[in-house]
Amino acid sequence: MVPKFSVWLVAGSMLLSPLSAAAADVTAKDILRAIRSAQQPIGESVTLTASTWREVRPDYAEVQGACVIVGNTRREARNALKQAFRSLKKAVAEVSAETRGARVIRKEWWATPAGDGTFYGQMNIHVQLNGESAVALIEDVTDAFEDLEEADCTQSIARSLHRIDTKKVTKEALPDLIEALKQEKAEYEEDTDVRLGALLNTSVSVAFNAEDYDPEDGFAATEIVLSATFAVEQSGEPAPTEQPATE
Repeated sequence: MVPKFSVWLVAGSMLLSPLSAAAADVTAKDILRAIRSAQQPIGESVTLTASTWREVRPDYAEVQGACVIVGNTRREARNALKQAFRSLKKAVAEVSAETRGARVIRKEWWATPAGDGTFYGQMNIHVQLNGESAVALIEDVTDAFEDLEEADCTQSIARSLHRIDTKKVTKEALPDLIEALKQEKAEYEEDTDVRLGALLNTSVSVAFNAEDYDPEDGFAATEIVLSATFAVEQSGEPAPTEQPATE
């Protein structure tokens, strides 16, 4: 069996920068092929798991709900995420209206595609409240999260997610990602005295942040993760490592 190892590169919007080229068998075609493979069906149904977290202070409460959706296709997962978020937002609005002295002051929600058809959706609700309304509010909002049914998520999650073109976002970042990967590969070979051979496979995932959400344009990518696996073509003596000092 051919030995393998992976080079992981995380390139955020603030980290992308021109890098000097180094020899590496990585091309835009290789990366795009990996992106296309991520569009394939990865399951047989849509499933939902929900969890909650809460914090209560004298004048403040925060309830956070999270759900993980796995869809048969990326489109199916996105549609499920859209419906789940609609249900959550509606439940929070109803609870806020019925609870005396409480109001929702901020809502945050986002979804992160994992690149293999799995989407992680999260929603944070910040609630300002007065005195005894804290307990009732926390219980009601928690129930709203926990009572989400799978049926709600299989119909349609995040109105803006259908606007995300992962291929386009990733393709625009390819020149910087590939140059960074070349540099990473060259540095690894120099540091370890191990020569890397053919590129065996690659994968790409794109993350999105709620702070970069625009009602018209949807989400902007905030983090792109490129993973590449190389065969070990030639191994030399590993670079010496420092030994811990002893008394």
